[in-house]
Amino acid sequence: PMISVQGSSKELEKLVSILMENAIKYSIAPRRIELKEDECGMPAPPVIHVSFNKEGKNAVLRIYNRTENELTNESLSHVFERFYREDSSRNSETGGHGIGLSMASAIVKAHGGEISAKTTDGHDFIVTASIPLN
Repeated sequence: PMISVQGSSKELEKLVSILMENAIKYSIAPRRIELKEDECGMPAPPVIHVSFNKEGKNAVLRIYNRTENELTNESLSHVFERFYREDSSRNSETGGHGIGLSMASAIVKAHGGEISAKTTDGHDFIVTASIPLN
């Protein structure tokens, strides 16, 4: 509550959409839920954590997902570059054009903010977008 930023609602919605789509696309593949014989099995969705908080003078959106392929903070330093694809996890088999995260970066910067990506264990992907509060 009471978190307000000034900017384009259309662009900020696009930012959230890009980051969520990226988290879903590169999350660990869904697995089957074990059920009794007479029940219909459904794939379990990937686990994605989203937080939106006030931190100091910024509104901070953080999106976390697990990946199958190992990531390094060095490789993640390039994910906001246009057309960049990590060889092992961002190849053309996943679809897309390699511009989503660069678009997210442009939106955040146009709103006076900062965006970053990191991993703490090589299999978590954490994107943090910080935009100044109103």
